[in-house]
Amino acid sequence: MEIIKNSKRLLMKKFKRGLIIGPDGIGQAHIREYINYGIDEISIIRKNIFKNKKMITKIKPHKARFNFLRSLNEIKKYKPDIISVCSPHYFHIKHLKKISTFTPRSIIVEKPFIVSKDMNFEKLEKTTNDLNNKFKKRIFVNIPMTELTKQVIKIFKFNKIKQIKFKYLTKGKHKNDEILIDLLPHAISFILSLQKKKSLKFDIKKLFVNKTKTKIFAIINETVCEIYLEQNINIKKSLLSFEINKKKFKRISTVKDKIHTNYILYNKKKYKIKNPMTLSLKKIIKSLDLNLNNNMNRIYIGLINKFTCHVIKMFRKKLI
Repeated sequence: MEIIKNSKRLLMKKFKRGLIIGPDGIGQAHIREYINYGIDEISIIRKNIFKNKKMITKIKPHKARFNFLRSLNEIKKYKPDIISVCSPHYFHIKHLKKISTFTPRSIIVEKPFIVSKDMNFEKLEKTTNDLNNKFKKRIFVNIPMTELTKQVIKIFKFNKIKQIKFKYLTKGKHKNDEILIDLLPHAISFILSLQKKKSLKFDIKKLFVNKTKTKIFAIINETVCEIYLEQNINIKKSLLSFEINKKKFKRISTVKDKIHTNYILYNKKKYKIKNPMTLSLKKIIKSLDLNLNNNMNRIYIGLINKFTCHVIKMFRKKLI
């Protein structure tokens, strides 16, 4: 079995050139994982090119050589092996369609993969299927909450999950349905992966949305769920807490000598976990490198899109 794995690995040319579209925020996590993987050259495309040198000085130590591209049209000349799309969600389809003309080997897209202005799920599903076919199914969407739930399940070993509360506060300027687009994929991927479900049945009981906060009460796959999402430009860092079968948990992180350590706090005791974002990106890069199947990723994205589109349509109807 090991020989087969090694021979399959040798068939692929190891990624040498990477490209990040939108290196701010989450894009920096992609840059770090590219470097950790061993990518020799990394190109950057961003709107504000004056931030490039300042950003690179923060990413130490690194051995990669950086190139700064001014537009998507320069991608063809650079010929990257792998591309991360970390631009704002409303640019995703535009950027992916442009990239598809350059036929890169692999694509990573940051969530949310919600890009349909009219929130037409059928249209969005067709678009995502078309893109998967164009990229020969070598496209993964990063959904790190699945890596968080795997660790939670391993540590705390739940029986049947009857009740879930998910509370997520992040720093950001989004308002109203933009909060749903930005944060709801985190919530629904957390719930689905916690339930270990590949299907989705839901009934929205209550929905409250204002400029900065969202509350959703729903039955999701027979589980009573409460989702609370908030964005506030003034908070210093994201705050995530959740409740499973009345047991209360909180994700916390500490920084010592510039090293971030992640924990789950339960009953006044801290349980050390690995960074879900790092785990997710490492697994995606490895899967793309080994040309592994992305069916599970596609299933989750389809379900996330379906739920998010439905909730946003409900919200917009209430405004009319």
